Amino acid sequence: MTALAWSCVGLSVNAAILHGALGLRRPVDWKYLAFAGMMVLLALFSYFDVQVNRSTVLDDAVAWTRHQQTCAAGLLALFAWFFQAYTRVEIPKTVTRAFWISLVGVVIYNALSPSGLPVGSAPQLVTVRVLGEEGNHVVSQLGSVQVAYHLLVAILFGAAIGAGVRTFRRGERRKGGLFVVAISPLLVATLLDLAHDFTSGLWPYPSEYASLSLSVVMSVQLALDFRLKDQELTTTLKRSEEHAAKLAHMLQTSLELRDKLNTPLQTLEMGLGLRARRSPGDAAIVTPLRQEVSRLIKLSRAIRSASTPEGEADVTKRGLSS
Repeated sequence: MTALAWSCVGLSVNAAILHGALGLRRPVDWKYLAFAGMMVLLALFSYFDVQVNRSTVLDDAVAWTRHQQTCAAGLLALFAWFFQAYTRVEIPKTVTRAFWISLVGVVIYNALSPSGLPVGSAPQLVTVRVLGEEGNHVVSQLGSVQVAYHLLVAILFGAAIGAGVRTFRRGERRKGGLFVVAISPLLVATLLDLAHDFTSGLWPYPSEYASLSLSVVMSVQLALDFRLKDQELTTTLKRSEEHAAKLAHMLQTSLELRDKLNTPLQTLEMGLGLRARRSPGDAAIVTPLRQEVSRLIKLSRAIRSASTPEGEADVTKRGLSS
């Protein structure tokens, strides 16, 4: 039991470091940072579980259990934000407000009650044996507050599973499917925790170890999401470079056209000017021609201005934004 708890600590710390590093890359991705925070709290929760198993005095075990509940409240708060941001499914504001009020009540009750929220009346410290390993465990009579808390957690995980199903139906099958796979064990474990307290069971709380599914599956999923995102950015950058190369080629072609037009336009302008002075009667024909030549000259000057570094940057910027 202690070995499994230490394994959970190790996995959670590794996941926290990995996704914390991914989230801190520019631009900052708060989903990864929220998940890293969840893993830090899960590691602390598992560490406190180790201390409960090692406790030989009831008051010490109850104190460590209270610390566990504090970590659990923080983990639930981060998870409530994370699953909405990850699945892009918005929960009604009334439901969200009710959840936050309830969670604040959980924190206050856990801090002020004599034995913390997880422990009901008449607590006892008993020794249980799991997988050939002995550990101590706090057993108490279930109260209404504990039942309400388990139902609150079950509703949260149920809402997350529903969001995962909606993500799956939206077309993101891998993302939604893996999310449901990661959260479903937590919902089942929460209901088993409730049965554990009803029967004063002498076995560990399943939710303490079902959280491993969240750590492992979501770590893999978020890593895959990051890889796909990185590939998309690489593809976009490659397309931008190709588009910029095409614009540079178009600009070079325009410069060559300008050079070829420059001398003929000057010659044509001079010839039309001489024709206008020598043959005033041809003004009706010469004047429109001179106007068109002037437009071509302006176009040549525009091409010349675009050939400067500032002009090239402006042309490239316009092309990329189109």
